Amino acid sequence: MNKIINKLKSHKLGILIFLLLYISNDTLLFGTNIEHSFLYLQYIFLLLLLLFLVLIFIKKKVKTKLIFFFTIYLALTLSTMVFKDLVSFKYFYEILLLFLALLITSLYDFETFTKEFISVIFIISLLSFIPFLINIIYQPILNVFPTLINISGYKYHNLFIGFVPHNFYTFNIFRNMSFFREPGIYGCFLNVALLLLLFSKKENNFIKKLFVIIIATLTTMSTGSILCMLFILSIYLVIVKFNRKKILLLIVLICFGLLFRNSDYLNQVVFGKLNTINSSYYSRLASVTSNSKIIVEEPILGIGWERIVDKFESISVFKYESSISHGEKKYHNTNTFFKMGAIHGILFLGLYIIGFYKFVGKLTSNKFLSILLLLSFILIFSYEDLTLNIFLPIIMFYGHLQEKEGKKYENS
Repeated sequence: MNKIINKLKSHKLGILIFLLLYISNDTLLFGTNIEHSFLYLQYIFLLLLLLFLVLIFIKKKVKTKLIFFFTIYLALTLSTMVFKDLVSFKYFYEILLLFLALLITSLYDFETFTKEFISVIFIISLLSFIPFLINIIYQPILNVFPTLINISGYKYHNLFIGFVPHNFYTFNIFRNMSFFREPGIYGCFLNVALLLLLFSKKENNFIKKLFVIIIATLTTMSTGSILCMLFILSIYLVIVKFNRKKILLLIVLICFGLLFRNSDYLNQVVFGKLNTINSSYYSRLASVTSNSKIIVEEPILGIGWERIVDKFESISVFKYESSISHGEKKYHNTNTFFKMGAIHGILFLGLYIIGFYKFVGKLTSNKFLSILLLLSFILIFSYEDLTLNIFLPIIMFYGHLQEKEGKKYENS
């Protein structure tokens, strides 16, 4: 028992990362659940976590550089709320996440965070295979689990470690979504873990973790997730010196490439969204063009949370309505960074991008590789809306934490 307690104590950050992923706006249970009581539980958890971290933080040395950047973000957020918008709960939620991210990055060092994040996503990946395989192999057992209904009215079997749609035609294919609200959201975090695994310091069980994360990403059947994964792996294969890990990775990718090449069904389901007649394509295109138009019109403080939905929809309808099929008229603002710029302005967005660039600067001293990794992060957050996810400010604050001190690639 003492060994278990000591083991848990040694992975406090890992437990915290898991909880922040599980109890977030981007999960089905606590984010898009029609039962609002779970949303309130999320707020209670975050407030208790804030109190707990503040009590720990009091005993620690304050990192003034983080306080400086937090103050800037706070001032910009409040300025948007005061001058551009009505008072919205989302501003206070956003400030709460910024404050929690500030405390976490102050209490735990960069290398510990990357190591624990990779391990947590690895464990989540293994757990996610259980509901995914049950759904494929023996669906009747799913009926013993409780039902969850999301805000769009879709029903899911709640296995707690993951969710499975009641109706196969919700996705039209078996897809792994873990406990997140969308398979693509799950794919975002898998790709962040993949990037950290490949380009951070040497990781224990590298091959096993790499293989599991790749399989998990493929089972999401998310076009954006798979394309981002291929982009990150391509950087690794081209930039990193030749070794046995690269040989194994090439073999795995060739096998899966052949599988997709010889399956018209998989090809259509995964890459059919790239067809210009698909509304998903126009949503992603509008997430760049419509948000860019808003940024140009409101460059300093953005348009604000309350106005972003209607403004984005009206611009998108005007630009693309004649291009999409009948009945597909709802556009989804899926580009995290562009939406962030539209809401808060280019200064807010610019500081975030600089933070992310400094973050990847801690993974490598190669300037060209740093730019490619920054581009990878931009792509990862370009196909799903994660503007209210705590891990973006965590990554950003870790980037701003110290002066740029790139480390030569060590995982070779």
